[in-house]
Amino acid sequence: MSGWTPERLELLKALHAQGLSFSAIARHLGGATRNACIGKARRAGCAVHEERKTVNRQTKAGRVLVAPPPPPAIEEPPLTLEDGAHVTGETLTRSHCRWPIGDPALADFHFCGRGLKPGSVYCPHHHGISYQPQPQKRRRIAA
Repeated sequence: MSGWTPERLELLKALHAQGLSFSAIARHLGGATRNACIGKARRAGCAVHEERKTVNRQTKAGRVLVAPPPPPAIEEPPLTLEDGAHVTGETLTRSHCRWPIGDPALADFHFCGRGLKPGSVYCPHHHGISYQPQPQKRRRIAA
């Protein structure tokens, strides 16, 4: 590495302010590693760990990665029994949703109590909240 000249330091600061990752900054500067750029940015007073908004990250194929917006959550009210009470630990049965509502230390703590999704201990709504699908890992293809 040729060293941190004032010009290279200013370029590092400018690229960091634009939102580039430290890997991209290191590639742009040439002769510097990602960790060297992080260390120099930290010593120069740049906010290294702050949440930065990067503009349109792209894959190697050039496609823009955009996360789809999450579907709106439609919260159903908990089941009310014939006597007007909610399902509590004493009235909970195998056919009730076991999603807890409220603080267990308080007197108004209860469960959802709606009908179960087959194979789950939760209703379809709470099952969708509690069991999030894991993203598929990308396998590298040997070239």
